[in-house]
Amino acid sequence: MFQLLTRKKVDQSFITRRDLQSYKEILEATHGHLENNDPVEVMKTTRGAKFKDVISKLFSTGSVTRCSAQCTSSNPWFPY
Repeated sequence: MFQLLTRKKVDQSFITRRDLQSYKEILEATHGHLENNDPVEVMKTTRGAKFKDVISKLFSTGSVTRCSAQCTSSNPWFPY
């Protein structure tokens, strides 16, 4: 779980199914996987290893926007 919470690149050998389920629950509770952490927004994506290897597999993407690290709430993104 520590890897999921603190690392940009996660070593899968340290991650259990329970860790993944707990991490998903944390993201759902905080809306951490959504644009602007807003429950009505779409899922945010990055080219980062954690998104590619972990987060994208925990959630179906549906409507997705692409956002770089410099993305801010002042920069509006619209679902395609």
